[in-house]
Amino acid sequence: FSDGVIVDVSPPNPGVVHDGPSLLSDVNYQSSTSVVEAVWNPFVDPESGIVEYRWGLGTTPDDTDAMNFTAVGRITSGKAENLLLAHNVRYYVTVEAANGAGMIAHGWSNGFVVDITPPELTEVNT
Repeated sequence: FSDGVIVDVSPPNPGVVHDGPSLLSDVNYQSSTSVVEAVWNPFVDPESGIVEYRWGLGTTPDDTDAMNFTAVGRITSGKAENLLLAHNVRYYVTVEAANGAGMIAHGWSNGFVVDITPPELTEVNT
C-alpha cells in the first residue's frame, strides 16, 4: 500500500523580483558599489512545492556575471556584501527556485543602476 505518487513535470511559476530590501518599492538607482539587497514574492509550485531559492546578480537578466548564485534555503530575500559593482552599470537580480522534483525556474528584476556621482547644483533660487 502507498498513499500514491504525485508526478510533477512542471517547473515552478516565478514570483516578482524586486531590487532593494522591500516588496513595497523597487530600487532603480543605488550609490553602493559593494552591497546589494533583493526580495521576491514566493514562487509557486502546487505539485511538489518550493524546496530552495538561489539568487545571483548580473549585467543582463538571467545572468550571474557580477555575483554567482547563492543559496538562501526557502527565504525570499538576500543581501550580499563586499561586491565590486561599477558606476553607471545596470545590474539585474536573478532568482532561481527549485521544486521538490528538481525542476528549476528563474525570475529576474527590472534592474538598477549604480550611481556614485553626487547631484550637480546648477542654480540657486533666493
